[in-house]
Amino acid sequence: MIRNAPPLGLFVQTLWLRDAYMPMSPSEFVLPTGTVEIVINLRGGILRVSDSTRPLQYESFHGAVVCGPHSEAFVIDTSQPADLLGVHFAPGGAFPFLGVPLDELRNHRVSLSELWGQGGEEFLERALAGASRSNSIEAIEEGLVDRMRSGSTLHPAVSVALKAFLAGSTRIGPIKREIGLSSRHFERVFRDQVGLTPKRFSRVRRFQALLSSIDGAQSVDWAALALRYGFSDQAHLVNDFREFAG
Repeated sequence: MIRNAPPLGLFVQTLWLRDAYMPMSPSEFVLPTGTVEIVINLRGGILRVSDSTRPLQYESFHGAVVCGPHSEAFVIDTSQPADLLGVHFAPGGAFPFLGVPLDELRNHRVSLSELWGQGGEEFLERALAGASRSNSIEAIEEGLVDRMRSGSTLHPAVSVALKAFLAGSTRIGPIKREIGLSSRHFERVFRDQVGLTPKRFSRVRRFQALLSSIDGAQSVDWAALALRYGFSDQAHLVNDFREFAG
């Protein structure tokens, strides 16, 4: 949880910490959320990530990795214990910090030092130098405030669209009529600030909402869920599951 009041609270959804993280499985399948995350290995070691279609062809990142907005699943190597600290940005919350249009990071992972140069190295050093986990979290919060570009706010059209999508809407037409932008202009600013097209983002968020609704369920009425979440039929729902879950 972010302890800071705004400005960070407007952009960062959670700061999470997993000490000695080593699940039973040597790898972990990560489903897409359409959002951005920075993951730091507080032991200073390597983080390894791969596409879900090539689960054994890992990319290696030293110390910290930025996971761009994903509409595809990916795999992380969990075969070695690690102390992980993560910054999970709210939808649309990462663009003031990363310094690039988020569309450039779509379905990609990149090292923090590659993205921020020397600033990324210093950011990581501050996190690793903390005498306690609390100190590391404070260093991350301070580093993010330092990285925030002044005057960075979501385009009003993006704010309106995100509010609608996060409330469960998947209809683009009414949103475009409300914001009064051309389709091309709206899509461009949305991709720059969120990383996915409006339609794809709305579909990923619908997928995540559906997953949350069946978490822990003993049985599932898939036809009823398809109707509830605006799928044309059960086959449409199944196709989205295949696309986003691999």
